[in-house]
Amino acid sequence: MKFNINSNVVKSKNNLEIARKYHHYDNVESIHVAANDDVYHIEAVVSVFNHPQKCSLDIKDNQVISYECSCPFNDQDSMCGHLGAVILKLNELEINEPPFDYQSDKLQKIKEIEKENQRQRRKAQLRQMASMSTKLIDFNKSQYQTDLRLSINQEKYDLTPNVYLNGDKIVLEYKIGNEKKYVLKNIADFIERIQNQENYKYGKALEFVHSEKSFTDDALKQIDLMKKALIIRRYDMEEYPYYYEPIKRSITIDSRLFDEFYDANKEIFSLGEMECNLRLYIQKEDEYYIVRVTVVDQFILGINMVIVME
Repeated sequence: MKFNINSNVVKSKNNLEIARKYHHYDNVESIHVAANDDVYHIEAVVSVFNHPQKCSLDIKDNQVISYECSCPFNDQDSMCGHLGAVILKLNELEINEPPFDYQSDKLQKIKEIEKENQRQRRKAQLRQMASMSTKLIDFNKSQYQTDLRLSINQEKYDLTPNVYLNGDKIVLEYKIGNEKKYVLKNIADFIERIQNQENYKYGKALEFVHSEKSFTDDALKQIDLMKKALIIRRYDMEEYPYYYEPIKRSITIDSRLFDEFYDANKEIFSLGEMECNLRLYIQKEDEYYIVRVTVVDQFILGINMVIVME
């Protein structure tokens, strides 16, 4: 049995043209034909750009007696393009006795493609999981070796500060080690080694895993000072990139670092603070007074130095 329905039942020329395109690109995914006496009831799905629309038709003597579609372009004046595509597909099919079902090869191909895509995605996920597992094993192995070195080596290392004046600036450099001391050539790299718990060799007499557990309490105070200095320098470089350079061998102490500098070195250098001289200005304005305070001189006093801040 074959249907022979006139396509002109789609009265809108625009909708009919759309129906022909949907039919050409095989957008009719499925059709189910059922019979009730001499009336054929059609249920169909038309999918365009992965947006499926459900359609239904009642046909008697190759005449459409009722129709519905879930899209907003179907009305009483004309069928939509989805229904038109279903009619064009019905006219092509050789239908056995109802109930009859049709399913597009395109849908099966799409399912096969999606199945293959899922298989490829699963393979990629497995490769990623294998890679992550390998990295995790390597990390745990490295961490175990680091912990082992730390447990074997119970010695704690010191940082010896060297403070000097460069013009009107306070400059701080370091040596690392206990009996044999080595110049700390790059403070930023040193802090990074501590954060990553790296093993590092300074010379024949000094090699150890860098961790905060590897340093004396006095050295940890210097490390806190270094961290604060690095944060301040990064901020300065963002604000004034043409003026500041990264911290390497030395730290320049300014007012933002005085508290940390004093706390870290007060026992080493016996640093003390002298009270500063103040100049007081009082000015009467109508019914109130304006008070201005100016610091005349500010001193930081140590055993071998007196620093005047202006």
